[in-house]
Amino acid sequence: MTLSRFAAWGAAGGLLLSALFTRVASLGWADMLAITPTFTVACAICAAGSLALARRAGMRQLPDFHGEGGEAEIADHETRPLD
Repeated sequence: MTLSRFAAWGAAGGLLLSALFTRVASLGWADMLAITPTFTVACAICAAGSLALARRAGMRQLPDFHGEGGEAEIADHETRPLD
């Protein structure tokens, strides 16, 4: 999925969100024209940032420890009774 396509879907969601918000709040055309670009741009930026962050997190992996401290085992003389 490309960053631009993800941002476009975010913008579409922001446009629908602003339409719903202005309809429910019974705002006029002037208010709608002020709110719609704000929601559209904000949602597009959030969507693109979310994808960029997810891609960055996907590149990182936990280190593979095979040496000391990998797995803790209890020796026979270290067991405790459960009564």
